[in-house]
Amino acid sequence: MTTSTAQDVRSVGESRRLPLRSLRLDRDNPRLPADLRNRSQSDLAVHLELGFDALTVAESIASHGYFDSEPLIVIADDSATDESWIVVEGNRRLTALLGLADAEVRSQFANPAPWDELAARAAVTPSDLIPVVVVQDRAAATPIVGFRHISGILQWQPYAQARYIARLVDEEGMDYAAVAKMLCFIEDGSDVQ
Repeated sequence: MTTSTAQDVRSVGESRRLPLRSLRLDRDNPRLPADLRNRSQSDLAVHLELGFDALTVAESIASHGYFDSEPLIVIADDSATDESWIVVEGNRRLTALLGLADAEVRSQFANPAPWDELAARAAVTPSDLIPVVVVQDRAAATPIVGFRHISGILQWQPYAQARYIARLVDEEGMDYAAVAKMLCFIEDGSDVQ
């Protein structure tokens, strides 16, 4: 299974362009500690900026624009009163976009000065339309998220990987063989106990 091409990512859902203001960081992101789950979007962005080098992503966006070939993967935010979308894949990219578009968010970052300079260059606004792929639910995005961050090129740290796999087993009811097969560790899942 290869998910490296834009065509593969887009095949799991519907390609759209949504306003940046409607996109939300995923409170269930395995990179986030459990105590951040009920915190504000700004708090989530601060954590992701500090720990996961969103500045490098922002530098790329400021220099080259946002690549349509890297759509965010989103699900509907059923808990919201407005039309909002939870980003289940691409939270570092969303953090970079939020830092570029929102002076209040970037003012909370550890070092806002480079963000201010990039924001002036990038001219990203909350109304900018961002390429996304809308999927039915988290389960539809699971193979792509798992591949990219467990065995793919953008691997999470081991703790985040373990939290993600544990969620698949404990909350989604998948068995270890199915998780291993989905994540491309083995061909048929038959060697996993």
